Amino acid sequence: MDGAADSDDRFDPKLNKGLRAAIIAARKAMIPENYVQRVIQFARQGYVDVEFPVFNLDWDSEAYLTVAGQNSTIRCA
Repeated sequence: MDGAADSDDRFDPKLNKGLRAAIIAARKAMIPENYVQRVIQFARQGYVDVEFPVFNLDWDSEAYLTVAGQNSTIRCA
């Protein structure tokens, strides 16, 4: 691991090659930049696990049960 495990260097992608590689992989996977930065901020605060809910537009999904989910369906006339 690059940077000391107990120093702030571990949160700096310029100094931590592993973090830099993970950020590049996240960008390639189209993860929004604000999510990447938010997770790094959470890690600075001591979080070791962060879960982001995944919603889809399937008719029986959790997102569809909301009004916004119902309004996002595509209708062909």
